[in-house]
Amino acid sequence: MKIGCTLMLLLAVTLGAYPCSIFKYAIAGRTYFCGNEDWTALDPAIQTFRAQGKDYGFVLLGWKSFLPRYVQAGINSKGLCFDWAAVPPQQYMRDITKKDLTLDFTTEVLKRCANVIEAIDYIKSYNIPHLAEEHIMFADRTGKSCVIEYNHSQLQLTQSGSESQFITNFHITDKSLGWYPCDRYAKMEAFFREQGNKETRLVELLDRIHQEGQYPTVYSYIFDLSRMQITIFHNHNYRVSRAYSLENLLAKDMVQEISF
Repeated sequence: MKIGCTLMLLLAVTLGAYPCSIFKYAIAGRTYFCGNEDWTALDPAIQTFRAQGKDYGFVLLGWKSFLPRYVQAGINSKGLCFDWAAVPPQQYMRDITKKDLTLDFTTEVLKRCANVIEAIDYIKSYNIPHLAEEHIMFADRTGKSCVIEYNHSQLQLTQSGSESQFITNFHITDKSLGWYPCDRYAKMEAFFREQGNKETRLVELLDRIHQEGQYPTVYSYIFDLSRMQITIFHNHNYRVSRAYSLENLLAKDMVQEISF
């Protein structure tokens, strides 16, 4: 969740960490990146940007009232993608030898970076104070992924080349910082320990970890990085979906509300 971070973080301290759930699954050369976006907004939207010059084309997911700012998730024409999740806020220490980047630096990453390693190198070159409030997960078509968070006065990188990696709303590099344990995280751990085919059951997992009540799952997505396809579900209804070809989306610049 990326809107009104200061207010939302204060609410989270009072009410418990508001939800967001993100996972990667890679199997037999195919990679999926999935998430539930949980909040109270009523205008989930998708915005696309065509490739220009040396910049890659990319797609953003967020809220129509705010896009292209306060981006929640995104994917570019090379298959690099990301999503955020709020964590207990930390004190950020700036490196005076580096320039600062704003919350919306992710659009620059999608324009310039083709894979997880390039994204990491880009992020390490700047101060990004917002990482003290939310951690971010990147994945690419090779199946690599990385969770980037900030605590104990430094950037923390957790890279993974295994089948799965997932986050919710606590620092995976130091659970003692708060908002742990997490029921949604436990459900993802249990799912990926199960035997049998998981590739055909990713929607089932999104459903298991969806939220209702005060911060419901407004929309969910599956990025199929191998087929370069986006599937979106609205209002935690997993029986109805809309699929988009990334190639078709990137044929023009546009913004449209997600509705069914």
